[in-house]
Amino acid sequence: IIHWLSIGIALRGFIVVQDAQFRRALNYRPLTIRTLAATLIGGAVGISCALAGLGAYSLVAQGLTASAISAILIWTLSAWRPNVSFSKRHAAELFAFARSVLGFSFIRIFNSKSPGLIVGYFLGPSAAAYFAVADRIYWLVIELITQTINRVSVPMFSRIQNEPARLWRIFVQATSLVALISFPVCVGIALVAPDAIPLVLGKDWQDSALAVQIVILAGVSASVSFFNGALLVGIGRPELRLYAAGIRAVAGTLLFSLLHFWGIAGIAVAFLLRAALSEPIQLVFLSRAFQPFRWEEYWRGLSGALSATVIMAVVVIYISNFLPTTLDASVTLGIEVISGTLTYVLASLATNRRTLLNAARLVRTARVGQSND
Repeated sequence: IIHWLSIGIALRGFIVVQDAQFRRALNYRPLTIRTLAATLIGGAVGISCALAGLGAYSLVAQGLTASAISAILIWTLSAWRPNVSFSKRHAAELFAFARSVLGFSFIRIFNSKSPGLIVGYFLGPSAAAYFAVADRIYWLVIELITQTINRVSVPMFSRIQNEPARLWRIFVQATSLVALISFPVCVGIALVAPDAIPLVLGKDWQDSALAVQIVILAGVSASVSFFNGALLVGIGRPELRLYAAGIRAVAGTLLFSLLHFWGIAGIAVAFLLRAALSEPIQLVFLSRAFQPFRWEEYWRGLSGALSATVIMAVVVIYISNFLPTTLDASVTLGIEVISGTLTYVLASLATNRRTLLNAARLVRTARVGQSND
């Protein structure tokens, strides 16, 4: 099966250039058509093969069909075609850029997988399962909040890299918008985890609640730092993102090695400290590589979301302390979520109006750009 699946890697390699060109031009219509058609046709082929009794090979047929349809459509929708000429200068520039991006990808995989491996090795499979819950919730939140925006931000930053003032303005607005969403979500999950985990996953997973509370707080800095790396790549300095990831890997390895003696809580604290110590380093790299960077304006863009989140946390903690312990867990969770949401919305309107206006302006700009494309 693996032999057949490897063909899909080659098929995806045929569309890398066209895919990158569409993204850099912020032209997502061909990519959407490609994805929908490949998914539908690949799914139909996979279901047909499953009904015919092909078993696991149905998944192989589905994947290869989707990859083939994707390649055919991208080549049909794109006007770019390769030629036989070869430029050593361009190849050297591409290699210098690509090696930093590739190196970052490897280190990022290490950084994401090493905590779980260390927990399993030192603390055993039970602790690894509890930590996996916290780790999965963390990455789910990060991906939901930042993945789509991050895919758009890199080509956008690259497209306007010669307009530093405009680039800085969009960067601050985008970072503020992500903070507006990620800060209350991460802190809110930390507040309600003791009630939510046993209710959603069952009482057997109660021991993972503390790890969830600690690990998810790392998302406060990780969510906004995604744009730091995207901007470094957009302005042509991917090596700085690679250096920051390397520092994160070294710091994380040391912290996990030192704190694993305190069990799953120690690993969770190490996870949080790794983010708190390494994320600012990438921001320092960015401030030195990107001249329009202004610390005061950057922190001002985050202060509104931070203030509203603190107010929300105080209100939720205050209300939860006065709720009777005999109250049903689902009712308690509902009261905490509703009170936190209402408090954050009202606090944002009072303290974060500028960010809300910037977010609306950013959406309007994106719509205008899309209509022009």
